[in-house]
Amino acid sequence: MSFDLIVKLPDNPPVKWIKGYNKCRCGINCGGVTSMNIEGIAVNMLAKIEIKKENGHNKVIINGSNFRLNLECMHIQFTGPSVYISK
Repeated sequence: MSFDLIVKLPDNPPVKWIKGYNKCRCGINCGGVTSMNIEGIAVNMLAKIEIKKENGHNKVIINGSNFRLNLECMHIQFTGPSVYISK
């Protein structure tokens, strides 16, 4: 899963990132998924992403106005960040 951060670049970004880039994308890879529930579908949405540890599993909860995902997995790997220009 990949996510664009809202109008934010990370604090103290590398110099090359400051040159006109206006979007930052990061994401997570989930391995050993033990359960997943998806309700609705949406693109280009604002959503709250919550990751927590419960009973030895990682729990990922994503809530948007027309979308909800609940996922439990054994391993989570952070991907990114990368930046790009969006008009």
